[in-house]
Amino acid sequence: MRDNFKALTERNVKIFGVSTQDADSHQGFIDKYDLPFALVVDDGKVAEAFGVPVRLGFAARQSFLIGTDGNMVAIWRDVDPAGHAAEVLAAIPRPD
Repeated sequence: MRDNFKALTERNVKIFGVSTQDADSHQGFIDKYDLPFALVVDDGKVAEAFGVPVRLGFAARQSFLIGTDGNMVAIWRDVDPAGHAAEVLAAIPRPD
């Protein structure tokens, strides 16, 4: 997502990473990987709402593409970071 951030934002995608780790851990991850998007601290309620399994305190890596109308466009339950941005870009609905 980081490496394709410009292409994604040009398609009006807003990216939020969500994790059950604390804010300090998130900031370290943002700094280490130079992320241009926010990481949100989840107390487990977001993971539960989206059906994301949490094991040993860590949420599974999954992605959700939500359309501008608030409806789910696509769900990826098994995300491989290499090439995932291309999958997301391909799933973005084209404007009418």
